[in-house]
Amino acid sequence: HISHLENPVHLYFQFKYNAHLSSGPFFVANDNLTYVINKKEEDKQAAEKKEEEGHSKIKSLHDETTITSYSLKEKFIDGSGNVVPISPVGESQSQAKVNYLKGNDSSRWKQNVQTFDTLSLGSPWNNINANLKAYGENVEKIFTVNPGGNPSDIRWKSDGPDGLPAPATETGFDSPLPGTPHCGRP
Repeated sequence: HISHLENPVHLYFQFKYNAHLSSGPFFVANDNLTYVINKKEEDKQAAEKKEEEGHSKIKSLHDETTITSYSLKEKFIDGSGNVVPISPVGESQSQAKVNYLKGNDSSRWKQNVQTFDTLSLGSPWNNINANLKAYGENVEKIFTVNPGGNPSDIRWKSDGPDGLPAPATETGFDSPLPGTPHCGRP
């Protein structure tokens, strides 16, 4: 599993927490969840030239590659489509600690920064709690519907780039296209 890391020095601007997934970084702010999906592609011209020169198609560290990054932003919404704020707080402290030793100024270094196995997002909807856990390529959203809560209140919208299929509004569960973000059944 992957721990959520608190952002003590605001390395990533307005984000409060981040996790490093195998597909790219994931960020949590007070009003959104942001996935950055990195796609590595071999430079076709360089590959064709190497093939013409008798190189095998086995990839090596010297292959010409391009990494394209897509960002997908999710925001929880109410029944009218208005953004519902979240209140991310670390829960279930992980045993892992992280050190930020960036630059030459040791007064700006941060050591033994706590990481978390679970993030609470508070109660975005009436009587419904939301939590996050990150695993490999996935971020699991866990919704707990308390007495008086209505599961149909759980809604969010996804804003993604043109090349990445993402529905404008998610409600309930769907069947995903291969390789695209989706909401899976528990």
